[in-house]
Amino acid sequence: MKKRLLGVVIASALVGLTACTPINFGPLPTLPASPTQTLPAPIDDKLIGIFVSTDLPAGGRIDAVVTPDATPEYSFPGLAGFYLFSADLPGGAGTMTSASDSVLDVASSFANNQDTTTGATTNSMTVTGTLHVAGTDGTYDAFGSQIFQTPDGDIYVSPTDQGITVGLRNVGATTSLVFNQTATVTVRGKATTYDATVTLNIAVIDVPQKVILLQMSADNLPISRAEYDPGTLPAALTTEPGTAYIILQTDSADATVTRQIFDPTWTSITTFAPSPDGTCVGYRTALTWT
Repeated sequence: MKKRLLGVVIASALVGLTACTPINFGPLPTLPASPTQTLPAPIDDKLIGIFVSTDLPAGGRIDAVVTPDATPEYSFPGLAGFYLFSADLPGGAGTMTSASDSVLDVASSFANNQDTTTGATTNSMTVTGTLHVAGTDGTYDAFGSQIFQTPDGDIYVSPTDQGITVGLRNVGATTSLVFNQTATVTVRGKATTYDATVTLNIAVIDVPQKVILLQMSADNLPISRAEYDPGTLPAALTTEPGTAYIILQTDSADATVTRQIFDPTWTSITTFAPSPDGTCVGYRTALTWT
């Protein structure tokens, strides 16, 4: 099986469509062909993201489709899982980073550096995100595939059989799946390099069973107390007058109690709810302090 995989690093430390249309962000600048390539894939197809599925993907290239106003907005027919990517927009209008709702803490960075002596240029891209899975018995087994973008702007998954296993008893542990791509072309003696790193962290957390929100005064006295089932907190919350800080308590299925403190410098809080697919979906609540 031909693979586009350059490097995979796994470090233990502790994602029915209707009215779908193919994604195409328009033409991208085309690099001249090079007689020597550092990738099995065409040098112009750039690594931009990662797709993680619990089923072994099969077949060749799977093009992305977009369904406006759907959740998730992007999908890859025949694949069920979670995606993270950062794609170029048409006409050099910048980039767009997108991820499945279950992928949180998404961050991307871009850099363009030129050597003033040799004229060599390096365009670097990094994108990271975190998928939370429920800490139970057994393992979370998944397969990672690379997401590429063509010079014409098309986005597609290149399925691989690169597996990853996460032990679900290791609450607090994080396993990272990393894809790298480095591609260089040389024109008239000047080298242009594309260097990409995509990282998806898979974090094991306690299975939430109940969420308690305490609004506290400056004298450390409770002003209000509210109890919620996981995933039912409001999308926005205005604090009671006199609230100096908030205590967020999460009671887990294994009797573990976790408490977090938020002061007025925080504009939102994130809570989690278990999903049938073994992940824990994050829900953000915007905070307005009075």
